[in-house]
Amino acid sequence: MGMQKDPDDGVFVVEVALHWLDHLELVQGENVTLSVEAIYGPSGTWHGSMDYIINFDRPEFRQDDDAPQFALTLGPSQSSFLRAGGIAVYYLSVLTPPNSAGTYWLDVASTNNSLSVCRSHMVSAGRNLPCFETERPVQYLSYEEDGHRDRAVLDIGPVKNIGTKPLSDADDNNMVAQVVVKLEDVAVPPDNFTEPEVQEFEVTVKAGDTELYTVPKQVHVDVRPAFTNFTEIPVVKFTKLNAEPLVTIGGGVVYNLDFFVPYGSISDYQVRFFGDRVDPYRTTVCEARLIQSGWNVPCVNGTFLTTIYNSTNNDDHIDTAFIDVGTVANMNPHGSVVASELNKVRVQVVVQLENNDTVMENDQLWLGAVLKLNEHNEYYLRASFNATQDSIYSETSPQPIFQIYQPRDNVVMTIGSRETYYLKITTPVMSTPMTVNITMPTAGDEAFLTVSDMQLVRVGVNYACHHLYELEPVYNSTHSTSQNDTAFVDLGIITNHGTTHYYQYNPEYAIQEDDEILISFEVQLADHPDLSDGAEVVFDIAFDYSLGRQTAFSETVGVSILGDERPEVEFNITMPEYDPMVTQQGDLLLTEFSIYHTNYSTSHAYGVVIYLMLPYYLEIDPDVEIEGPPLCVKTSDAGVKFHFAEMFFTDTFTLWFNISMDPNRYLPIDMNFVNTTIPLEIVYYKRDGTDGDGNIVLGEVFKTETLILDLSFRTEQCFDVLGIESSYAIRDCQITASSYLNETYSPQMARLNSESGWAPAIRDMKPYQGNDYLEIRFGGLHRFSGVRMQKGFNDSSCVMSYQLSYSVDGIVWFDYDQTFINNYNETLNDSSSLNLIPTPFNGEYFRIRPQSHAVNTTYPVMRFELYGCRRTPDIDLNAACAKTKFPDYPYYERGFLIEPMTGAVYVCILEYIDGPTRCSYSLDNGTTWEAMDNNVANVIGLEPETKELFGISQNRLAIMRSGNLGVTWSSMEPERYQELSNSSQLLETMKVPFTEISDEPDYVMATDGGSIFFEWGAASEGLFRREVMITYNGTASSDWELMGTWGYP
Repeated sequence: MGMQKDPDDGVFVVEVALHWLDHLELVQGENVTLSVEAIYGPSGTWHGSMDYIINFDRPEFRQDDDAPQFALTLGPSQSSFLRAGGIAVYYLSVLTPPNSAGTYWLDVASTNNSLSVCRSHMVSAGRNLPCFETERPVQYLSYEEDGHRDRAVLDIGPVKNIGTKPLSDADDNNMVAQVVVKLEDVAVPPDNFTEPEVQEFEVTVKAGDTELYTVPKQVHVDVRPAFTNFTEIPVVKFTKLNAEPLVTIGGGVVYNLDFFVPYGSISDYQVRFFGDRVDPYRTTVCEARLIQSGWNVPCVNGTFLTTIYNSTNNDDHIDTAFIDVGTVANMNPHGSVVASELNKVRVQVVVQLENNDTVMENDQLWLGAVLKLNEHNEYYLRASFNATQDSIYSETSPQPIFQIYQPRDNVVMTIGSRETYYLKITTPVMSTPMTVNITMPTAGDEAFLTVSDMQLVRVGVNYACHHLYELEPVYNSTHSTSQNDTAFVDLGIITNHGTTHYYQYNPEYAIQEDDEILISFEVQLADHPDLSDGAEVVFDIAFDYSLGRQTAFSETVGVSILGDERPEVEFNITMPEYDPMVTQQGDLLLTEFSIYHTNYSTSHAYGVVIYLMLPYYLEIDPDVEIEGPPLCVKTSDAGVKFHFAEMFFTDTFTLWFNISMDPNRYLPIDMNFVNTTIPLEIVYYKRDGTDGDGNIVLGEVFKTETLILDLSFRTEQCFDVLGIESSYAIRDCQITASSYLNETYSPQMARLNSESGWAPAIRDMKPYQGNDYLEIRFGGLHRFSGVRMQKGFNDSSCVMSYQLSYSVDGIVWFDYDQTFINNYNETLNDSSSLNLIPTPFNGEYFRIRPQSHAVNTTYPVMRFELYGCRRTPDIDLNAACAKTKFPDYPYYERGFLIEPMTGAVYVCILEYIDGPTRCSYSLDNGTTWEAMDNNVANVIGLEPETKELFGISQNRLAIMRSGNLGVTWSSMEPERYQELSNSSQLLETMKVPFTEISDEPDYVMATDGGSIFFEWGAASEGLFRREVMITYNGTASSDWELMGTWGYP
């Protein structure tokens, strides 16, 4: 070896850059030693060390002679003249001084809402800035909360330059940030006469606490439309999040719509998703959101985009979602591959596969997506998957984590106290059925602990359809009491898709709560006779999930008995319709009475007696309804006693009974107003152990405060003419009927002294059965006390007997328990009969139902007047005259339809007057029959080619559809039915009238069968069928065979 001329010739230098992390164990002012070891030769080593002092203070900006240098320039091929939606890309270069250290900030701000700051991001740093991280926290601010970012603050953090002078390469000391701004649509004037404003933004760089550089930049508005002539069209993909082709029924499924924005393009984008197109009720669209955009598409901000959810059937079932993405531009003017992650915008949709009778094993379901560009170009995409009842192993095999959160360590409870526990379920990306079962201990016929108030606290956003989760706990009592000692929750299929952390606009990319389901429940310590101070009771919690797995826990509760426990009972009494100024003699006051423990009760109550001290002229209706244990009722001159043997903490006993106001008319009518007060109180006991036979021994007695009830009422007469005779008092629109014979005998002719009277319709020329009614809608509450009935105009047709019904709301009706007989006094030449109602009643709706009519007449003819008095000061005639507006669908009371190719038969018949229409079907030419879905009132048509059946729902407001010849039905959009009906492509149902129908079949429909087929015909008796054979001489038919009678409604 030659001799070294320069000592440095034998030296090599290893440069090591250190970056102190923000570690939890670092302490301010602490000395940290860094050890260095060098190993050379076969066994040579060298050791050294360096000491550092931890300092959390921001470094003061220090440098040599030079200051930082700054430059803000447009990117290559970029322009500051922008059309609406256009993007300008700038690069900020910061030349840091050699051997300097400082904390840097970058602040980009727009002065108005027509220019948005899309990006402020570090993109590179020179080699003299070691350990420099380009991913730095940035805060975007929107002052108007309109989705446009007005400001971006980038915390670059501490920057250390280890370089020396002289500078050999300036780029070694350089850090570069990219700033992107977007011109919003509002920057373009609404007309050609207004000059657009010049847009401005400012870029400010700070080093330490000293502002070093601020530069304003201008962006000019190009008012020409932002039209893009695509040399390359967007690439669009609609794919399932995972490759599994099956989805478990009741679970969730995630699809991504990815569109790749062509280089240099500017377009308006809209996205729409659809649930299953065969049957929208098979899927629910839960979430749709823009979750990701590539580097070349910086101005797409999903945070402020609003998703519009809707229903194709105009009901509560959500099966569509729409997002107006707005103007999207690719900032890179040129490139080779459009379908690059750099150009991608991802919109995600989360769909739930319903667990109902519309979804069967191996059903194929189709989801749809539409991408619209500039209101002109549309991309239609579909994707399918198959339904399965089974859990899919690849999706369900991971292990969930279960945690129980106690209210505190070593839980100790006193009698009657309550504590809240929390259950946390944490799952990885998986799909699994999940149930929770809580079991409390019991002994004898009582529980030690009870469980209640099970609630869903939160569901993480990674769970498909998380906002639709509902908790429906099923509580049960082993001994059939109010002490619920078990609680069961079926969460169904829970699906964690795990994609929320990809949502780049969420400031917290991934948080633990996204994967958690939190459930709370309340535990109460009961007053069990076997409990003692210091005892422990244990209850169990079990989670059952896929692949037959179970995770179980046992929780222990300590018992503390203080010795001063006592029951505390309260009650509540309500009479919702009581008003002393309108309550009359003979009225019934519906009374609701509830008794329960207070929250501070510490002992069960025994021997509970409710004292209701009634005067002699008030009575309790013996028909008492109770929600609770068996009740003992005792009546005496002192009033009424209700007796319960025992009351647990969990008991709430509720009684419903009627108080009758002087039903026996002890008080004279001329008293006018009767002042009545009633004392009410409750007496109960504490348990004092048991006797030798195990029976409860009553101990200390307790009593509630006495409540004084005011039950004053009136005894004045109520027998005014209510005005049926006068069309000024009662309008025609207030009088309706279940049917009428013809216009001469319409419901409005039922007025006293009219020219004809009302007569019900005749069906199949059969005798009148007493089912039809005439109804008066008063528009306000009235009291009814009498009916005057008048013969028909020719004195021959009349009503001989009738029944009454009444209603407050027109929905729930009450029948008056008496049939009234008319007595027409012929000797006095009086053609009317007056019947007083023994117990007058209140109602807003009134019905008379004729039961019999004069001998030798075919039908009853009725004219009448009502007596009573008004009970409310105001009358709402608009409500009284309001009619249910049904869509113009072809409803009928009886009819039939034949599917010609298969011979399927569909028959619908009215069950009874004012009742539902029920349908049956036969798929084998009438040999066997099945009842149809009760939601279907009518089958109204058939599309012969597709074999689609159409019907009307029972409320006559929706179109129903069956795709399997009537076996199952679901509601649908009416447009398809109306389109088929208007184009005469629909085979319509044969309607069968009640009148003018012969004894022989004359309403005929036939099947298709070549030389032999069936004909079906309707006659007065029922539905007939015969076989028809085509011969050389014509046709030969068998005799008509009765397949079923209509029955009589």
